[in-house]
Amino acid sequence: MNPRNRSWIPWIFFIGLVFFPTPSWAPFRWRPGYFAMTQKADLVVIATPTARQESSEPRVLPHWVMGDRPIPASEIQTTFRVAAMFKSIEGFLDTTLVLVHYRRLDPPPEIQVGPRPMLVDFQPLDGAQYLMFLTRRADGRYEAVNSADPGHSIEKLALRYDG
Repeated sequence: MNPRNRSWIPWIFFIGLVFFPTPSWAPFRWRPGYFAMTQKADLVVIATPTARQESSEPRVLPHWVMGDRPIPASEIQTTFRVAAMFKSIEGFLDTTLVLVHYRRLDPPPEIQVGPRPMLVDFQPLDGAQYLMFLTRRADGRYEAVNSADPGHSIEKLALRYDG
């Protein structure tokens, strides 16, 4: 290579990015699009949390393991007041719904290699509104379309409801 011709510098940078990724790549995980989530959802709503109840029974995070063991979690039921509905199943006329989600019991490790669950939590009566893509469970409650990563299917909006 001619040392005066510096066209090889971008290639070195590119090879470094490809073969030596850093933890800064973590935020660039794949996220399903709104269209794909709407197709899978039974219910697409904007809603405000009104009540939250945490179960005392020990559970595990569905669809996740750390090494060869399941991740301990607590099941949470949050009740929402529906503000707007974009898609619903036939016969859904309620103005409230119950969402099932989980909270991790053990603290996540300081350094974790690979993907980790994007869990969600809600503070009742804080006025925050959420755009939610939900599926109906057999027991009549709802869960996020992507129940393994509910952070992809539930998005906090900048709007607030104070009434």
